[in-house]
Amino acid sequence: MQGYPVMSPVTGKTQDVAVSGSSARNVTPIASGVVQLVCSVDCRLRFTDAAGIAVASDAPLRANVYREYATNGFAYIAAITTGAAGTLSITEMG
Repeated sequence: MQGYPVMSPVTGKTQDVAVSGSSARNVTPIASGVVQLVCSVDCRLRFTDAAGIAVASDAPLRANVYREYATNGFAYIAAITTGAAGTLSITEMG
């Protein structure tokens, strides 16, 4: 039986981003190829470089749902919400 490798959170590699109606992104570049994301509110995400921003038509992440994503070489994740402000937690996996 084939499956997916199990990844674990990397100690000390979690960043919290304040998410609101203005695009915001992580400050420290992501070094890992896989991240786990969870946000306290519905938001929209964009994997990007240091200059990128998120817009309301980007990929959705529903509130309080943990998701793992491949970063595809991008070091930043931008997020925006059209509703209440919240917190996006980004954890590097290894």
